[in-house]
Amino acid sequence: MSPLDHALELAGKGFKVFFCALDKSPTTPHGFHDATEDPGALFDLWQLNPGEPIGVATGIVSGFDVVDVDVEHLAARLWWHLNADRLPQTRTHATRRGGLHLLFDHRAGMCCSASRIAIGVDVRGDGGYCIWWPGAGLPVLCGKPRAPWPDWLAAVAEPRVAVALPQQKTAIRRPVRGSSNSYGEAALRRAIERILNAPNGLQERVINREAFSLGTLIGAKAISKEDAYRDLLYIADQVPSLDPSRPWRPSTVRKKMERGLAQGILCPRVGIRK
Repeated sequence: MSPLDHALELAGKGFKVFFCALDKSPTTPHGFHDATEDPGALFDLWQLNPGEPIGVATGIVSGFDVVDVDVEHLAARLWWHLNADRLPQTRTHATRRGGLHLLFDHRAGMCCSASRIAIGVDVRGDGGYCIWWPGAGLPVLCGKPRAPWPDWLAAVAEPRVAVALPQQKTAIRRPVRGSSNSYGEAALRRAIERILNAPNGLQERVINREAFSLGTLIGAKAISKEDAYRDLLYIADQVPSLDPSRPWRPSTVRKKMERGLAQGILCPRVGIRK
């Protein structure tokens, strides 16, 4: 059966599908947003953007979520060993790298997350997609109908501060003052915005990157050290935590920012417009 035939079969079951390259990235111009259950539109996708394997949009649009257990991670293997017997029997696919895709009926509000359940155990829900590995010849390890999410697993997988995070991101709009030039002022503003709006799971990386970048500007005399420290540290208690269940203390965030600034100062940026 060709990828198009598999895709048409899935579309006939109400799934929104599209085509992917071998690296699992969509071949379609707008990624999973081009997913469709319409046979005519799907045929057009195949003519213009063919690919194998098949991608299926997850979440409310197709009616199911996926728990992706990547057994290349020790923590994921341990999680599976400890919890497999607690999970209901549900449709399960083998993945290309020996992992598992556990399919559950979509739970309202379930979105995508990376390693929230455990390192190497990801969720694909609203706003995401999965590869339909049976369409690439890999086995269905459990052919039972999809089960609802077990409450204990959903409690771990669901966002726990869905309302608080936007408030944290928009709370600070303090003017940036005293930078040495307009370039430095704009850089400081952008850094603050990027830190406050960093996606969940990427906050620490963004803090380190932006603090280091500002430090290089301080080292180049393009921005005032005192004002950069003041404005950046001012937002420390408003940065969303990497793990909302164990929120950072403001002092922890300040230390991360101070470390990044200090490291950047030692590497002054060259070619700055003054």
